[in-house]
Formats: sequence, C-alpha cells, structure tokens
Amino acid sequence: MNYINPFLDVGPVYHWNERRVRGHIFVLVLAYLFEQEMQVLYRRQWARDKVAAESLAWVEDRSKALAELESRWYTGEAIVRELRRWKAVRATFLDKEFVSVTKAKDSVKAILTSLGIPTPNKTLSVTKAQQHMTSAE
Repeated sequence: MNYINPFLDVGPVYHWNERRVRGHIFVLVLAYLFEQEMQVLYRRQWARDKVAAESLAWVEDRSKALAELESRWYTGEAIVRELRRWKAVRATFLDKEFVSVTKAKDSVKAILTSLGIPTPNKTLSVTKAQQHMTSAE
C-alpha cells in the first residue's frame, strides 16, 4: 500500500547516506502534513461558506452562491497547484531592487482568505541594487 501522496514526488532520491535519505523523507512528510493541514483549513471555511449560501432567502442567489462554491472545491494538491501559479518577481529600476508579487487571481484570493492569510502588498521589498564587481576593481 502506498501511503505517501504521489503528488509529493518522493523519488528518485539521489542521496548516498542514511542521514540524507532520512532528511529527504522528513521534508517530504512535513510537506505532506502541511498540504493536508491547508486542505483541512480550506474545507472548514468552505463548509461555513456553504451553510451561509444555503441560508440565502432568494432561490436564484442561493443557486448562484452554491454553484460558485462547487467550482472551488479544492484538494490539498489543487490548493498547492493554484498557489504555485502566483509568482514573486524581482526587478531593478533606478538603482533600486524591487520584489513584488503578481496580481492574485480570484481563486488564489479565496484560498488565502480561507486559510486566514492576508493578501500581501504588491511590493514586498525595495532595496538598493547590488553593484556588480568587475574584474578591474
């Protein structure tokens, strides 16, 4: 029986000593547990949203809200896949280095909200750009 989620991509493992193999497996198990915890937190919020949608008085509003909810029923794997599409970008402009995030899709915003994670500001950090040393220096 395979107890490890194949989504975590266990192998091949290119480590040659036991300590590194154990470390590799440890990190995989942590990733699996993190994925499962995200799924549990997300689905708890999803269930609360469903109860709220079912309590809507207008049939059309209720149907629309329930259909929208059904379209975003995510597994842990789907949550990770959606979050992977969201990128951080590094750029240099006027001797400043910027790290910013791309615009989050509505699905990413819904996942972050469900997990209780606030959407970050567009610009994460601004620092003075690193000056590259030349061989003449």
